[in-house]
Amino acid sequence: MFEGFTRSEIKTSGARIVTLVGGSGPPVLLMHGNPFSHLSWHKIAPRLAQEFTVVATDLRGYGDSEKPAGGEDHCNYSFRAMAQDQLEVMAALGFGRFYAAGHDRGARVLHRMCLDHPEAVMRAAVLDIIPQHHLLNHVTRAWATFSWHWFFMIQPFDFPERLMSADPDFFIERKLSKTNQGLSFFDPAALNEYKRYFRNPATVHAMCEDYRATHGIDLAMDEKDFAAGRKITCPLLLLWGATGGVGRNHKAMEIWPRYAANIVAGRALPCGHYLSEEAPGGNLSRVARVFCFAAARCQRVRRGAQPHGDIVAGALTGNWRQFGVDLAPSSSAKSSRFDQFRPPAVLVGREKRGFDASRGGERMSAVALTVNGKPVTADVDPRTLLVQFLRENLRLTGTHVGCDTSQCGACVVHINGKAVKSCTVFVWQIEGADVLTIEGLADPNGPLHPMQEAFREHHGLQCGYCTPGMIMTAVDMVYRKGHDLDDRTIRHELEGNLCRCTGYHNIVKAIAAGAKAMEKGHSKPAAAATA
Repeated sequence: MFEGFTRSEIKTSGARIVTLVGGSGPPVLLMHGNPFSHLSWHKIAPRLAQEFTVVATDLRGYGDSEKPAGGEDHCNYSFRAMAQDQLEVMAALGFGRFYAAGHDRGARVLHRMCLDHPEAVMRAAVLDIIPQHHLLNHVTRAWATFSWHWFFMIQPFDFPERLMSADPDFFIERKLSKTNQGLSFFDPAALNEYKRYFRNPATVHAMCEDYRATHGIDLAMDEKDFAAGRKITCPLLLLWGATGGVGRNHKAMEIWPRYAANIVAGRALPCGHYLSEEAPGGNLSRVARVFCFAAARCQRVRRGAQPHGDIVAGALTGNWRQFGVDLAPSSSAKSSRFDQFRPPAVLVGREKRGFDASRGGERMSAVALTVNGKPVTADVDPRTLLVQFLRENLRLTGTHVGCDTSQCGACVVHINGKAVKSCTVFVWQIEGADVLTIEGLADPNGPLHPMQEAFREHHGLQCGYCTPGMIMTAVDMVYRKGHDLDDRTIRHELEGNLCRCTGYHNIVKAIAAGAKAMEKGHSKPAAAATA
């Protein structure tokens, strides 16, 4: 399991946390539930690692992580303390902002993290929980019967610990056998590890402390937040098992809006409580697509590939570029040509502008950049994509939105002299940058740019919708490849641009002619020449 991952132990201010890291790309934090460890993600993590830097941890008290004393009020096992561990782990790895997914107890840690540190969590997937504030204020006989351990494990030390440790293998097998499938969907090696953890009395005690904190200090925090109207603000995916406790006993989509302001999708899956073990693929592909496309004004950016058929890969892959992180070249890409459209490295560092939690209401980011040779300043929603800013704020509508998947290239502009699909970057990412759009390519009172003239002369316009992106790509192509372009080079370079009219023959001719014309005439955009 976890082949290719590196295991380490990271010391935080409160505990030593077992951490596995694998893959490359945007960071994704995976947090497990009770009574598991990072191993509960073993069917998911390797797929994610093809596209992301995956970080899977053992929560404090669980697995092989350190098990500190709980304290008189059990505060050392509060979700706030556990969330702090995870933040410090991610910081130690160099990630100040990241995606996160949590199941069961890990989902409760993620809930608290989203409230306490909204600047850190860019997108969250919460698996199979109802907020404990609601549960403990609306206890029903059905839920208490199904989730009996919530009330058993909070009894004073060491009553539950003694009973649970008397026959730990029996206890954990009985607890995990919640459906007719029993233990059949657990990998035998993972199940053996879960039993190993549980045979350690310190682990059993830590788990009890976790539940004691839930009924005490965690609930007190939740009461305060609920009274103040504080909610999760990042885009949130909710998934739960139809035959698990959430599916049987609660109406999740009626409850969660009281606790989260930006739920982009919610769905019951045909499984029980252990989603990542029971349903890691197949059935979840459609849920992934719902999550990918449901978020308002999102732009998918993976090129030429369908979302992965699993919870986290599908849920988190769809819109990663909307949230300001770059992605290593995908193995599914046809060629490295696609890298041309990735934001320059300066745009994707880990030091990002966060949300201003001190401001109430709409939280804005101040940006200053140069667009077509003119300075521009504005206060924008941190989620505003460059293509939206150009079209809606600056009314530069020559930059088109054609596909919502970042495949068509209709939105290509130049950022600091390089072609970039403007649907793939936030405005705040390009603070201080020079942006050139089709409107700035030539002097509005003078002749067309040689590439524009070539498209007109050689009938490369077609319907005209893809033309601005084609021209901006073509100009960048000349800058990088020179003025003597053959058909093969041009067609290869255009793999990131789509023409719905399929009129590539004339486009190729136009680009070849335009490249020659740029050699003879002016090749610097008018905006750049006058800036």
